[in-house]
Amino acid sequence: MRINLELKPCRQHWPSFPSVTLWGWALILLASAEWGCIRNSRVVGHESLGLVNTGHRGHPGRGQRRLDSGLDLGQATADVLSAQAANGVKDREPRPKEAATNSSVLENQDPEIERLIQKLSEGTSRPEVLFQLGSAYHRYHVFDKAERYYRETLAEDSENTACLEALGRLYREWGRFESGVEVLMRALQLRPDFAAAWNSLGTVYDRLGRLDDAERCYTEALKIDDTLGFVHNNLCYHWLRRGDALRAIAHGRRAVEENPEMNSAHNNLGLAYALDGRLQEAFSEFRESGDEAAAHYNLGLVHMSRQAYLKAMEHFRQAAKLRPFYLAASRAYQKARNAQFARVREIRQQMRIWSQRGESGFEVPVPAGVGSLSLTVLTDWVGLIAALERTRA
Repeated sequence: MRINLELKPCRQHWPSFPSVTLWGWALILLASAEWGCIRNSRVVGHESLGLVNTGHRGHPGRGQRRLDSGLDLGQATADVLSAQAANGVKDREPRPKEAATNSSVLENQDPEIERLIQKLSEGTSRPEVLFQLGSAYHRYHVFDKAERYYRETLAEDSENTACLEALGRLYREWGRFESGVEVLMRALQLRPDFAAAWNSLGTVYDRLGRLDDAERCYTEALKIDDTLGFVHNNLCYHWLRRGDALRAIAHGRRAVEENPEMNSAHNNLGLAYALDGRLQEAFSEFRESGDEAAAHYNLGLVHMSRQAYLKAMEHFRQAAKLRPFYLAASRAYQKARNAQFARVREIRQQMRIWSQRGESGFEVPVPAGVGSLSLTVLTDWVGLIAALERTRA
């Protein structure tokens, strides 16, 4: 009798997978691993909360740090965000910013750059074309080429204040803050009523941690034009760093009135409301700055900052329901969950200390069965612990 052996997928275990290629199985395993992570964490997005210091067009400064999920909004946010300036106080060595697109590719694929290079070769309107080329590379964050064309512009027109202001912003985004101050001061010497240059100089001072100088620059910009929404937004950011919620709210409101489409202004105003304890209004502004999933994620970070870990977990979970595969929310959920269980362990340890102190004359009214309290109830004991410790002291 002749027996033919043929390897086939086991129908008992894999009824829905007939013949699958090697690449197919790899994709299935990858998806299974990803789904396992999601099921374990229950939440899954991108970090969207951050104080945003904007340039003269109201766009976020490149390379800015996001707000840490462990921040304490009750203390001056400057204490948390001072790290933004810590790495850039001294000029760094000039180096090209890593860009997604190679500059040689840009020259062949971007019609505007190709047209400007052609005009430059014809020798027509050289300073204007050089400035436009610098601006084009600046938009692509190819900083070394942008600096080169800005410098060539200034070599032919040393009093071009628009180019000086753009170069100052370039140095800010590049992290060369002292160079940015020098260039922007030169622009303001040539044109003292240049509101955009005052604003850009304020953003550089904010990054350097020179908050009084930053406030003075923003104030000068508003003296020239009080309707500049991006300046009000930067002042909102500024007062958030200094922990002044009311001033931050005032400027944040004005920013969104002047420019309702400025997402960074809504985001900063939401943080200002959170600093003032107005969480519902904060949530509304976060929602205006992005989608509802991002709003829940942001409010979750605010609750994390207040050590309200259970509320934070609920918002991170809601963010995941609204936006599948929200990985930042997944990580934040796990962080909040771990912090909550660490708090429970701390409370239980404190209760054992209470018991020992009770034997030596320090009586603490602990209800019976406290060792079996749920995670939610134990959370409410944190304030009691602090109050008792203050009483004992």
